[in-house]
Amino acid sequence: NERVETTPAQSFSAQRVEAAVRAVQAGAIRYKQFCWQVMEAGCVGYLVSLAGRRVVYYGRTGDSHVEWFPGAR
Repeated sequence: NERVETTPAQSFSAQRVEAAVRAVQAGAIRYKQFCWQVMEAGCVGYLVSLAGRRVVYYGRTGDSHVEWFPGAR
């Protein structure tokens, strides 16, 4: 695996995280580009809940974006 060489942005943009998720789901970008885009959107980590069927992307100050698994809602 290659490292993504960027520092996450200071501020978190849920809209930019969501746009990156949609792009990777559509096959418009690959995983490494997705990682770069969410970091540029201020994402410093994410938590996947298989039982909860969601992914929570979060920023430095606790701001977050919840992405539900397809068909989970």
